[in-house]
Amino acid sequence: MKSVTLVIKETLVYERDVQVEIPDDMDEKALNKALDSAQRGSDTIDDMVRKLDKQSGIKLTKPYDTDLSSLDSMEVECDEYDFVQ
Repeated sequence: MKSVTLVIKETLVYERDVQVEIPDDMDEKALNKALDSAQRGSDTIDDMVRKLDKQSGIKLTKPYDTDLSSLDSMEVECDEYDFVQ
């Protein structure tokens, strides 16, 4: 039999409801811009929430769910493989 190394990517998705307060003068366009900016370079929800506060004055008003057992969906795919010599 031939040996093959599979590169399998597993993606776990968690959806979190995060309640925040935005500055009074922030409109929908500014909110979307702040969200886009905070998403860039954020690896975790904590990173994103900190960036929203620091960069745009968007404040967390209630704690959000951090339970890792509350998975919303999962995907597994294998697009890469190498034959072992």
